[in-house]
Amino acid sequence: MKGSISVMNKKYIVYATLIVLVSVVMLSACGDKRSTGLEYARNMYDPIAYNQDQPNKNFANGATAQTPPANTDPIGFVKYELKDGKW
Repeated sequence: MKGSISVMNKKYIVYATLIVLVSVVMLSACGDKRSTGLEYARNMYDPIAYNQDQPNKNFANGATAQTPPANTDPIGFVKYELKDGKW
């Protein structure tokens, strides 16, 4: 009878240890997942460009959004060269 009691105590110790271990793992997972506490390449997070509606001291008129120079095409614009003629 004495041997079975010590086996039961060992089972309780194992179960209690398992419960404590699972509880610690679950509580450690409750932290903030978005923040690692580290900042890598901080300058990539902060924009360095001016907003279009923001004043800009680099231009004479003080506006950031400037009109494009004459005879310029937008990026990716394809001109179709059509010959003059009767269709």
